[in-house]
Amino acid sequence: MPEDELVQQLYDAGWTSHIARMLGENIYKYRHSGRSVVFDFDNTIICGDIGEKVLRYFSENQYAFKPMHSGFSPDIYFEGQLFRLEDFSALEYYNTFLSYSALSFKQDPHYKSIPYSWAVQIMEGLSLRQLLDITKAVFPQLNNPEAKREKPFFYTPILKLMAMLQRYDYDIKIITASNVWSVRKIILEAVNPILAKWNNSKNKTAAIKAENIIGLEVLLRHQSDGNLRKDRHLMEDFPDYSMLSGKILDEWILSPNLNFPVTAYEGKPAAYYKHFGNAQPLFCFGDTTSDIDLLKMAEQPVWLARMEDSLEVEKVWRGWNAKAFLRNNVQAIESNVLCSFLQWESLSNETFLKRHPNEKELRKSMEIIDMVDI
Repeated sequence: MPEDELVQQLYDAGWTSHIARMLGENIYKYRHSGRSVVFDFDNTIICGDIGEKVLRYFSENQYAFKPMHSGFSPDIYFEGQLFRLEDFSALEYYNTFLSYSALSFKQDPHYKSIPYSWAVQIMEGLSLRQLLDITKAVFPQLNNPEAKREKPFFYTPILKLMAMLQRYDYDIKIITASNVWSVRKIILEAVNPILAKWNNSKNKTAAIKAENIIGLEVLLRHQSDGNLRKDRHLMEDFPDYSMLSGKILDEWILSPNLNFPVTAYEGKPAAYYKHFGNAQPLFCFGDTTSDIDLLKMAEQPVWLARMEDSLEVEKVWRGWNAKAFLRNNVQAIESNVLCSFLQWESLSNETFLKRHPNEKELRKSMEIIDMVDI
C-alpha cells in the first residue's frame, strides 16, 4: 500500500515505528488537502535554542546597560541577593529572571513568557542587520552547510518529515518563542534549500513561506522618522523585508515595545488563530510545556521528549510528560513510545538505552541521525 511506503521512509529517517505509522498513514489520508502542520522551532527543528544563543552572543559582545532598560527590567530579590540589571550582564540577569519567575510565579505555569519577552526587548537599538549578523555568528549552517554536528544543528527526522509534507501539499507553519527574525533567517536560507534539494524542486512556492514563520517580536522603529511598525505590516509592504535582504535591514531598529501575542504557552495558539484562522492543524510538534497549548490544537499532537539530564530521562521513562501535560484531551502516547525521536545527547546514554523497551530502534535512530547527509 502507498501509505506503507511513507511509513517505511519515516522509519528509515529515524522516527520510531509507532510514530512513523501514525504520521505516514495520516499524511497519505489527507494528501493534497493543504492542511496546516505546525512546528515549534527550538529543540524541535533544531537541537539547541537559537533565542538563547543570540542573547548570549549579544550579552558578551554588544550589550551595554542603558537607564531606559530599567523600565522593563525589575530589580530581583533572589536567594538573598539583589539583582539589578546594571550590575550584571544581560545573560546573567536573564538566567536569574528565569529562576526567580519559576519560584515567584509558581501558581502560573506560563511564567517563562515574561523573561522570554525580556530577552528580545533587551536588544532594543539593534538594527535588523545587526541582529541577523548575530544569528549567522551563532548558527554555523548559515555560513557553512557542512557544520551539521555543531550545535545548534538540524534534526534530520524533522527535515525529512517536512520534505514529505511538502511533496503532499501540506502547509507548514512555524511558531517559536525565539525572536522571529533569527528563526525566519534560518528557515529561509538554511532549511528551505535542504528541502528543495531533497524534493528536487526549484519551485519557490514549495518552500516554507516567510509569512508562515511566527515568533516573539517587538515593534520596529524606523531610523529616520521614528515610526513604529509591526513585522506583519512590513512584510506586506516590502518584499525585501519579507526575505530579510537589502538596505531595508539597516533602516529598521528593534524597539523595546512588544507586539502581542507573546508566542509562548497560550500565546502560541493565539498567534495561530490571529495569523492563520481557525482551521485545525493536522499535526503540531513541540518539546516543552510552552508547546502544550499548541499541541492541544492538533488533530494529532506529537511530543518530542527532551532528555538533557538523568532526571529528565527518568521522567520520560515513567511517562511523566504524557501524564502531567498531555492528559486525556489530546492523543494518548504510551510512555515507551513517547519520544518520536531522541535528542542527540541522550542517545549516548547507555543506561537509558539498555533499559528502554525500544532499545534496538533507538540505536538504529542514533546511527541514522548521525549518518544522514543533510
